[in-house]
Amino acid sequence: MLIVCKDTTHAQKVFDYIKSTAFRDGKYADKVIMVHSNQKGAEKEENVQLLLNVEKAENPIEIVIHVNMLKEGWDVNNLYTIVPLRTATSKILREQTVGRGLRLPYGERTGEKLVDSITITAHDKFDEIISEAQSGDSIFNSDGIIYAEYEQKKKIAPVQLSIDTDTERAEILHAAGLDSTSEEDKQKYDQAKQIITNTVQNHVKTTGGRVTVEQIKETIEKDHGEQFRENTDLQKLIELMFGVTEHSLVERIQEKTMYIPKIRTEQHGEEKYIIQDFDLDLSNMVYVPIRNEILIKNMIDSMEETYTLKGRPVDYNTEKPEKFLGDLIRNVDEIDYEKCPQLIQKIILQFLTYYRSKYSESEVRSICLMEHRDIVDKLKAQLLKHLAVSYEGIIDIVQGIETVIQGNYIDITDGVKNITVAPENGQSIKTLVYTGSRKSVTDYFKFDSNSERLFALACDNSEEVVQWLRPAAKQFNITYNNGHEYRPDFVTETVDKYYLIEVKDRRKLYDPDVIAKKERALKYCKVASEYNIANGHKGFEYLFIPDNEVSSSSSFNTLLKRFKVQ
Repeated sequence: MLIVCKDTTHAQKVFDYIKSTAFRDGKYADKVIMVHSNQKGAEKEENVQLLLNVEKAENPIEIVIHVNMLKEGWDVNNLYTIVPLRTATSKILREQTVGRGLRLPYGERTGEKLVDSITITAHDKFDEIISEAQSGDSIFNSDGIIYAEYEQKKKIAPVQLSIDTDTERAEILHAAGLDSTSEEDKQKYDQAKQIITNTVQNHVKTTGGRVTVEQIKETIEKDHGEQFRENTDLQKLIELMFGVTEHSLVERIQEKTMYIPKIRTEQHGEEKYIIQDFDLDLSNMVYVPIRNEILIKNMIDSMEETYTLKGRPVDYNTEKPEKFLGDLIRNVDEIDYEKCPQLIQKIILQFLTYYRSKYSESEVRSICLMEHRDIVDKLKAQLLKHLAVSYEGIIDIVQGIETVIQGNYIDITDGVKNITVAPENGQSIKTLVYTGSRKSVTDYFKFDSNSERLFALACDNSEEVVQWLRPAAKQFNITYNNGHEYRPDFVTETVDKYYLIEVKDRRKLYDPDVIAKKERALKYCKVASEYNIANGHKGFEYLFIPDNEVSSSSSFNTLLKRFKVQ
């Protein structure tokens, strides 16, 4: 997200707001930078470096706030949202700002609307740009994708507990004198349902026990009385929901409640590298030697800094390539050479052995000297792909139990599929919204793979499963690899246990990143179980299931016996 502010004071206010808990509960506090011309010295250097490297996976920044610093020279493809909070009277400046968001993340259109488009939260001057683009008179040609119309039509639904049926909703709306086919009236129903749900879950969270309808009525009247007096429809709907005597809404909400310990993680002691041994992939490392006289001329003509090793200039006739490349990798910040020297030496030797089989030693030296930046970048990329970091001294401190399911809003513009329906050929399941589960905690949910959908169906069909949840961000607060969030695929509840479950591509079972997540999940389950059991709730265990072992007819108990991680 790029936020354009009117001056440095304005930028500071926006920056302070985003870093506070008032903005998305502090979710972006460590993911925002501010760049403007008044910044000096180390602060400016650090922010500019973060800005230039914003697309690197290890860079945490997701929001950039600026004042007149990005008129030119900032190349970024993954800019999805522009928020202009200043008046831009200059047409050129407006076009420059919008143009930053029109670079395609993958270099070409993917066919996914939200990947191929830029969202602009625009005032009237920027509306002119969109109008011009749609008329074909702009520098943004008329076949470009402008989704102003899509945003207007977009249908957003809250992700809520699955505690009622379509028939029940229609009956309550009708009894309140409202229209069950009206989107506005449906939203009123959802609001009433959310008020009851939040009140019940907060009561359970506070007391740790069951609550009665009378307690919830009293709390809602106290907390929302003024709102009711202004909105009689909302008051009618809540009264009617309480009037359902058969298996009351309050009871259903309590049944859908999971008791999930929230943790704070402290790191003590040394970090541990988890590295999967691998052989170097040379397919994208294609180099040819350069004649010595051209090599000398290029080194003299270039403005590159002179490379010095242990106080002496590089001699390309005598410098051993093994040592030269090894010393360069030692300077890569993301890799601790001392933690994995054997593996680094191994892949350097594989690189050199390959090129020594094709060229003379002097030609291999010339390749290493002239292409050293690209060689080291590609060695680094392959090392990082096979590397993860864990901490022996992690301490998880339980801060209490979370009963409120962390939800959000979901885009259902393109409709909702029943969980029994597989994606069509070539269709990405990640773009689909599902419903229709008999045991899902929430009414809407999404999947990252078809294997996850099949596992959810297996849970629905297994008598031993009480319910399952697709957790949202921050539901568990489990971190790994120095602050990265780990979100398990499922939480499944049986009569006596909660299970954190990962349904993983069988080809990635031994990926270091996956192993690091598994280690953290096991530690969480141990701490969460101790806390829950001490407070009269169910303990946690961890299942790690290869995707090829899952089908809709799988028995949960069978999967449990085979894939429970000790």
